[in-house]
Amino acid sequence: GVPGTKGDTGPAGLGVFAAGRGGGANSSTIIHVDYGKTASSVPVVILTPETAVSGVIAMKVRNVSTTGFDVTIGGSGFSDIGFTWIAMLPT
Repeated sequence: GVPGTKGDTGPAGLGVFAAGRGGGANSSTIIHVDYGKTASSVPVVILTPETAVSGVIAMKVRNVSTTGFDVTIGGSGFSDIGFTWIAMLPT
């Protein structure tokens, strides 16, 4: 399991399935990201913004599937934010 969660059994045991960079995220649209291949199960996706903008940017991952996921930014006033992502599957 994932450390710190109910049913924790130790390290998550996840391996990289796919990773990449995206851009153009903003507060008013949703960007779809394709992995470029199909996963055997729905992966865990971790996303982080790449920006020099000060303040907190709350990027959100939605609709994670075996082929991709959606990205949006919570709040308002953010535009053209780049991001890095990694999708992981159990090893």
